[in-house]
Amino acid sequence: LRADLMKVITKNFITANEVSLTTYKPDGTRQMRVSMKAADYHVHDGILEAHENLSVESNEFRATGRGAIFQLDSRRAFIHGPAKTTFLIPAKTSMRSSSPLTPLPMLLMGSLVMAAPEPLTNQELGELNELTARSDKKFLGEVAVTKELITRSDQLAQLSSVGFRAFAMDVGQPAILTVADTAPAEAQGDEEPEPALEEGLEITCEGGMYVDAEKGHVVYLKNIVITEPRFTMTAGDELKIFLSRKAGAPRVVRENEDRPKIPSFEGTTDFADIKSIVATGGVKVVKKDGKGGPATAKADTATYDAKTGDIILRGGFPTVRQDKDFVVAQEPGLYIRIYANGNVYFQPGKWKTVANVQNRQP
Repeated sequence: LRADLMKVITKNFITANEVSLTTYKPDGTRQMRVSMKAADYHVHDGILEAHENLSVESNEFRATGRGAIFQLDSRRAFIHGPAKTTFLIPAKTSMRSSSPLTPLPMLLMGSLVMAAPEPLTNQELGELNELTARSDKKFLGEVAVTKELITRSDQLAQLSSVGFRAFAMDVGQPAILTVADTAPAEAQGDEEPEPALEEGLEITCEGGMYVDAEKGHVVYLKNIVITEPRFTMTAGDELKIFLSRKAGAPRVVRENEDRPKIPSFEGTTDFADIKSIVATGGVKVVKKDGKGGPATAKADTATYDAKTGDIILRGGFPTVRQDKDFVVAQEPGLYIRIYANGNVYFQPGKWKTVANVQNRQP
C-alpha cells in the first residue's frame, strides 16, 4: 500500500491521496493493482470510498471509473460511472467461437429468390410430412427448455437487484439506486456500431457498475456498450453478468466479530467462467457476416447462456435484420432463440418475414 499523503484523523478514519494498492498471489506474482486519486477509509465499518478517478488492473482485465465505494467485509462495491472494463482474454475464449448471428434472413428466404423447383414426387412429399411431424414435437420440447432458461435467468437477475439495493442501504448510499431507476438516454439515430477490438472484450457504461465478489455478480448501469471483434451489443438499462465459481474454491465465511475490518481482496479470483448474461432496455446486437455486411438483432431483453452458447431475444417485438431482409414479431410475448451453431428458433406465433428480391438473379 502506497500513498503520497496519508492522514490518520481518528483510529477509525483515515484519508489518503494518490493511493496505490497492489495484491500478490502466493507465488509472488502480481494479482491486482488498484489506483485511487483520493480515498477515505472507515476502519471499523470496513468501508473504503475512492474519490475522483479510479483504476483496477490485473492480468485478466482493466477497469476505470469516477470513484467507488467498497464494503470490504462483504466484498461488494459500486464504481461510479462513466465506467469501463476491458477483459484481456482473447475473444475466442471469452465466448463460444460459433457465430451467434448467422445471416438469418438469407437462410430463411433464400428459397424465395431461386428458380421454381421441379414438382415433388409422392416419396418426397411423404418424407417432408414425416419431417414436419417430428419438428412439431421438437418445437414443443424447445419451448419447455427455453422457458426454463428464461425463468432461471430472471431469478438470477432479481437476486442481483436485491443484492444491489441491500448494498446501497448498508453503506449509507441510497442515492446510487436512482441511477438504476432513471430512464436511459435516447439512442442517437440508428447507426450500426462497428466492432473495434482485435481481441478481448470491452464494456462501457454511463451509470456505473456494481460488483458482488461473494456471489459472482457484476451489474453495469445505463447505456451499456459491449464491443468485441465479432459483435457489438448495446443496452439502455442494465447488463448483468453472472460468474460460475471455480472448482474447489471455498466460500468465505466470516465471524461477526466487533473488530476493525482489514482491507482485503481475498476471493476476487474465486470465479472463473461466465455463467450467463442478461441485458435489458432496447437491446441491440450487431454482427458482421462473412461478407462484411451487418446482421442486427433487437429486443427489450437478451439472455446469453454460456453453457449452451445460445442467445434468447424477448420482450417488445424481437427482430432480426440483414440489409433489407428481416423477420419481426407481430405480437407481444414472442422470443427468438439463436443457437451457438447458427440455427434459429422462433417461438410459435405471428411473425412477419420480408425479403428484398430486387436485383437478385434467380
